[in-house]
Amino acid sequence: MKHTTQQKGFTLIEMLIVIAIVGILSAVALPIYQQYIARSQLKEGVSLGMSAQPLIEDYIHRTGGFPATTDLAALGLPTNATGGILGTASATIDTVTTVPGVGAASGTGTITVLLRTDLRPEVSATTIVYTKTPFTAVAGVVTDPGSWNCNVTFPTAAAADMDLMPEGCL
Repeated sequence: MKHTTQQKGFTLIEMLIVIAIVGILSAVALPIYQQYIARSQLKEGVSLGMSAQPLIEDYIHRTGGFPATTDLAALGLPTNATGGILGTASATIDTVTTVPGVGAASGTGTITVLLRTDLRPEVSATTIVYTKTPFTAVAGVVTDPGSWNCNVTFPTAAAADMDLMPEGCL
């Protein structure tokens, strides 16, 4: 009596087909994932600038002027990647600075968020600038609190073409 053993497993052709399918899926998914990472790094900087706005508005109403960069830590905002509310957890923010407008009580100025240089190349060293338009007051009552405008400057023109621009920014 002859015993035959039945072998189980994949053939070489089946393995090559599986490897080809995984390769195709990886080729499609990797660029999408990299763009997702770049977009999330940019959004961290944008959200920091947006979260700073009410703190700066409060500072303006309490002191009558725009805060200097040296006042940011007292407001709970980071002035670099290793300080402030982000602490060492932030791998995105390099520096945050403010520039008061002309006149101490003008209520104008800018918040500048500079992203780190070791991020995805599309957003590395990107600058996000929020500019506050002046508020108006009549008889001591604020009638128009002004508004914030956002402007993003990418390090390369190719990054601007990648549809990374956050909503509400130019």
